[in-house]
Amino acid sequence: MKKIIKLGIFTLMIALISSCSKWIDPNINIDPDAPSEVTMELLVPSIEANLAYAVVGGNDVTRPQAMWMQQLTGIARQSEAQGRYLFRSNNVSNLWSSIYASVGMDATQLIKQAADKASPHVAGVAKVLLALDLGMATDMWGDIPYSEAFNGKDNLTPAFESQENIYKSIGALLDGAISDLSSSDNAVDIGGDFIYGGSTQDWINAANALKARYFIHLSELDANTAYAAALAAANTALDGGFSDMKFDWATSETGANPLYQFMRDRGDVVMGSTLIDMLNESNDPRLPALATFADDTTIYIGSTMTALDATASKPGPAVASNESPTFFMMKAEVYFIKAEAEMGTDEAAAKADIKNAMNASMASYGVDPGTWVDDYYTANIDTKSGADLKKELFKQKYIALFYQQEVWTDFRRTNNILGLTPNPNADKDFPARYPYAQSSIDYNPNTPDFGTITNKLWWDQ
Repeated sequence: MKKIIKLGIFTLMIALISSCSKWIDPNINIDPDAPSEVTMELLVPSIEANLAYAVVGGNDVTRPQAMWMQQLTGIARQSEAQGRYLFRSNNVSNLWSSIYASVGMDATQLIKQAADKASPHVAGVAKVLLALDLGMATDMWGDIPYSEAFNGKDNLTPAFESQENIYKSIGALLDGAISDLSSSDNAVDIGGDFIYGGSTQDWINAANALKARYFIHLSELDANTAYAAALAAANTALDGGFSDMKFDWATSETGANPLYQFMRDRGDVVMGSTLIDMLNESNDPRLPALATFADDTTIYIGSTMTALDATASKPGPAVASNESPTFFMMKAEVYFIKAEAEMGTDEAAAKADIKNAMNASMASYGVDPGTWVDDYYTANIDTKSGADLKKELFKQKYIALFYQQEVWTDFRRTNNILGLTPNPNADKDFPARYPYAQSSIDYNPNTPDFGTITNKLWWDQ
């Protein structure tokens, strides 16, 4: 894993080394067994792994967010403090670097290499990954650098762009990816792809699914437009056969799932009582997948934000074993997006898609629900309408997307539809954004004044 993560730095080193060619004899010290540039087949898995390890599944991303959303409870040290919303600029400098100096820089380099080698399919994969990288970033910080961000030493102080413009750029990247991946004129196949094994159709589906995600985020700004666009993109993704976009980790300790590594090395979080109570109340069959038994018991117990119970249940094997996948986007999420978009015009279709989402979630976690989904649907979904049905949708999405950033995004854009109560030990309301990284504040004078972490983002109206 360390070798993979270092590829981002290696790419930058190659750029610097190449500038020395004017005064160094190109034939000096050439190792015929060492590559002169990182090949596309190496860049693809490097970007995927770094995105999974440090960004989508990173412990500076999903761990604090899951605590704020009361899926987890921090019981000691940094996690306990962050659970009380003590989240500062120096907490996110490594994350900022991963998003820009690693994933974003490498994805940009891959797009350029693919163009040079007449390989639009590889370029399409890179554009999807870059769009997701930017999407994760802007939904944490709002205004971020993009157009000037990946010029290396030529511009170390890139301008910040509005979140509205970043969303337009994400859409353009995804549309460009679909066009590239659909090309019949391609010189080099997609190599080293651990997500979809080089399948262009799967990557097209993923691009459409991500379009649906970022359209639905704008529902508070223009509901009709957002819902129509999200529904169209979700249908296209599902009609194409969308399957979970995920990164599978190795069984080795060094190449293991990031949450597994965190629990092994630090372990200062337990399951939150809010999520565990939801699962216990309905005897949800995902419980053994999402949580362990509480210490010295055969029951599932979550800790409240004030109890800080170290004996409570821990994250379970579906999310915290050494080889648990990092989900970039689940099939269940696409069905939930469909259901939300349908809610105002076709409640019957929305109910059916909530059920589809629940079944997809069971499949993603390897759970056989038996008749549970059918029984739950009859008792708790088919009987509801209007605001009650919408709340049930987001309750089920909250469960299905455990330990994913979309839970915090949904919380913000629905104005806390589930009615979570702020941590009573905190001196502020729920975080609505991340602070800018201390490294950016120190070295880039263009870094905006973000105010406080309770200040809302552009789409959070």
